[in-house]
Amino acid sequence: MTGPSVRCFVCLVPSEEVRESLEAFLVPWRRQHRDFKWVRREQLHLTLKFCGEQPQETVDALGETLEGTVRALSSFSLAAVGTGCFPRTGTQRVLWCGLDGDRDALLRLVERVEEGAVAAGLERERRPFSPHLTLARLRPGQTLPRGFLDDFRHPEPFGTPWTVGEILLMRSDLGPQGPRYSLLGQIPLDGGDQHAPRGG
Repeated sequence: MTGPSVRCFVCLVPSEEVRESLEAFLVPWRRQHRDFKWVRREQLHLTLKFCGEQPQETVDALGETLEGTVRALSSFSLAAVGTGCFPRTGTQRVLWCGLDGDRDALLRLVERVEEGAVAAGLERERRPFSPHLTLARLRPGQTLPRGFLDDFRHPEPFGTPWTVGEILLMRSDLGPQGPRYSLLGQIPLDGGDQHAPRGG
């Protein structure tokens, strides 16, 4: 008998310094645009794989396969820099913060996460990976005010670069006040793979 499903995703989180810097930048924007669906500071993350609703046994298998595909990678460095909105054309819906740093290592990590997900029975992601931290989402029917993006642009880094040393498997429970996240597992990047790119 299959148990209840679990809505989950695989991610990494920025340092506390980066989150504090982003929050300081966002405070006035949150006040001016309370109708946007702003991501809370403690929930800022980079999604490596959104898994959707999965049976508990698939989630358990995912944790195990990720151990095998990811753990041997080395830690690397990322930096939060720049802001923008998706999509670049058409109806804009998602405000984001960009990521820079050791992108080769990040892409290798994404590839290994995909390998682990497929091995656990999930479908391979077909969309291209676009590294970013989601800051806010517009509600259906909302549009950005004229000139918003020009004022919202922030080309400078948020905090200093941080070291990515682990990935997280998170549960997401949807509610009227937005999603609530809880930790299902964490897998360190132990650096045993000598072919993995190394961050600064």
